[in-house]
Amino acid sequence: MNRQDLIAEIRYVWDVISQMKIDLSFSNPIPLVASEKFKEVSRDRSSSYERIYLVGLKNSEYNILLADHSYFQFGFAGQNSLRFAYYPNPFFSLSEANSEMLKELEYYLEEGIVSYEDYLMKLSELRNGNHAPYLRFDYSAAEYKKLSHPAAHLHLGNHFENRWPTRKILTPKAFALIILKHFYSNYWEDIKTVSILGVPHELNALLARCKMDCSIVPIEFFDADEENQFHLA
Repeated sequence: MNRQDLIAEIRYVWDVISQMKIDLSFSNPIPLVASEKFKEVSRDRSSSYERIYLVGLKNSEYNILLADHSYFQFGFAGQNSLRFAYYPNPFFSLSEANSEMLKELEYYLEEGIVSYEDYLMKLSELRNGNHAPYLRFDYSAAEYKKLSHPAAHLHLGNHFENRWPTRKILTPKAFALIILKHFYSNYWEDIKTVSILGVPHELNALLARCKMDCSIVPIEFFDADEENQFHLA
């Protein structure tokens, strides 16, 4: 996958999200380069997930912002270095009541009735202990260490050391569709099909196609001993 492929896939993801009607803002189709502030906070082991999320939200450190104020990041540092992340809103999930509350807060913000700091503070007061987990996919051939640091892996939740090895190198489409199917299942089931270039496609069939399109991690970065252990295929 090259840079232009990634840009095309980010646009594809936005198109699907828009048709699912869980879209809010398409910030940037260009691979994201995180700010030094965001890197500092996210690498600080004392940082809570809520703090990391709010820094990213405040500084628009995302490619796609969803209607529930969760967001996607898609990073690219070369063909052998990919980083895709999903930051769920830790304060509340997407429901009719919460959607109306968000619209009201956004109206007050747009009209200048509340400041952006007050807006973020209000969001932080609406804590939801049952939000989806933070999810990140990394692929880095340079950082591969046999049996300790998989070249391709998933991070689940705000925990530094958990790396769930994957046999395939995920694409932005595959990463996003997995999340949309499992974390936005009501919307996924309601729409069932989307139109791509004017042709209707069933969402589950699209996800299956995305899996087929993912390339296999080269054997030099996925040892036979690792193949024999548990991994995500």
